Amino acid sequence: EDHQIFELLTQQVAIALQNLKLIKETRQRLDEVDLLFDFSRQLSSLKPSEIMSTLLESVLKTVPNAQAGTVALWDEPLALLVPQAALGFKDNERMKAITYRRGEALPGQVFAEGQARHVEEVDFARDYNLPAENLLRYQEATDGRVPICSLLVPIEAGDTPLGVLVLDNFSIPAAFTPEDQALITSLTQQTGLILENARLFEAASQRAIQLQTLAEVATTITSSLQVDALIASLLDQLSAILPFDTGTLWLRQGMEVTIRAAQGFEDDEPRYGLSVALEDSRLMSEMIASGAPLNVGNLHEDPRFPAHAEHPRLSWLGIPLIIKGEVAGVIALEKVEANFYTAEHIQSAITFAGQAAVALENARLYEDSMQRTLELNERTQRLDLLNQLSTELSSSLDPDDILHHTVQRLHQAVDCLCISAILFDEEENAFLHVEDPTLEENLPRPIHTAPLFEQLRESLGVFITENVQHETILTPLREFLEARKTVGLLALPLATGNELHGVVLMHRAGGRFPSGQIDLARTITNQASVAIENARLFERTQTA
Repeated sequence: EDHQIFELLTQQVAIALQNLKLIKETRQRLDEVDLLFDFSRQLSSLKPSEIMSTLLESVLKTVPNAQAGTVALWDEPLALLVPQAALGFKDNERMKAITYRRGEALPGQVFAEGQARHVEEVDFARDYNLPAENLLRYQEATDGRVPICSLLVPIEAGDTPLGVLVLDNFSIPAAFTPEDQALITSLTQQTGLILENARLFEAASQRAIQLQTLAEVATTITSSLQVDALIASLLDQLSAILPFDTGTLWLRQGMEVTIRAAQGFEDDEPRYGLSVALEDSRLMSEMIASGAPLNVGNLHEDPRFPAHAEHPRLSWLGIPLIIKGEVAGVIALEKVEANFYTAEHIQSAITFAGQAAVALENARLYEDSMQRTLELNERTQRLDLLNQLSTELSSSLDPDDILHHTVQRLHQAVDCLCISAILFDEEENAFLHVEDPTLEENLPRPIHTAPLFEQLRESLGVFITENVQHETILTPLREFLEARKTVGLLALPLATGNELHGVVLMHRAGGRFPSGQIDLARTITNQASVAIENARLFERTQTA
């Protein structure tokens, strides 16, 4: 009976102890759940830059043997683990200055493997084989102490590695328990999910901003119908969508590309108009052949860039401008950082380039249309002027009246200061008959015979000079020209067949006579020549 009673008592005690253990474990689990809920609540209202500090603070409060810790995240462009938070060290900021390559030292190894590691006794020389400058930073950060024991847990979002959490103990080996590791793993998993959600939210927000900016930019550039103004504004518009340190707009002309706009260089202006043959540029040739963007992460490592040249900006991105299936130009961007441009950057650049190409083509078509309209208007005005002159000339047989009508129409056709109409008599003496504006009284009056008249009699062509002072054949007319402040001169013959009836002089203050105006003036004087010949024939008939 005593044995049975004793056995019963021991069973009850065992059950009680088991219940106590279960209660303790339950309380511990509840505490962990409370911790996770509280941690989740804190992280839900934080920015990604603050999440790491909150994680580290929570872990150091929860794990008693964690005397110091660091949280590092992977920086893809730099290809480095970069500490975001550090606590418990003598100089936390100095500890944050230590970066790790993938597989380098314990943090880099745990990040690369994706498995938590409890290092019960740290062999610092083996486990932290770092460059000299980072070893010096570590010594300064810890005041010369090295960790005895470390617990390292990767931070992941699904299968994507994001970073690593490092906890150190400087006093005892094997300071961390499996329960510590399990709790920290739960916290890092939750952190990874929150970081990924924050990243996705930020990416979505940035994408929404980019799309809105693209829409605004598209509205702006498509509203511009002047090619030169549009070209000058494209890089400014692109800077609102895509970051770059320097930008260059190349436009294709046959087998050459020419810089039409540049931004970010110390010498932007001298670059305008610089041309390069396609055969001399592998980059341009490749893009024009493929029609696809070209992203160079590091110019120093790319054989298409001269090895001897200095490249202060390492990243290079080329985006083709495609019009009607052909590459019409290239936008080239540079950034100081290596491997700067991402797939998202390239997609935004492609969208912008498509809009820019359409805007350039529309502006070119508009300018071509306006030019054709202007030319048509000019031709219409010329025909109208010639028709009016023909009507006026056909209604008169008076040479002076014919010259008055001719000079008036010439003033409409040619930009000049003054027009002088000269006729020759039967002895080939020159007389000024009509002038507009009138500088002489009692017209007609004789003027000096000049070698110019003989030259026109022989050639029956046009004489043009931009400076009458340089022409010796005008020497006898020097006083006549000076009175009219003539610098440039256009002389047109009034001739029919091989007979020179007279000369029309058009005076300018300087500059060239436009070729279109010369052609129109020649047509007017040809009509006047026929009218003058008819008038003289009529006069001879009357006198006979």
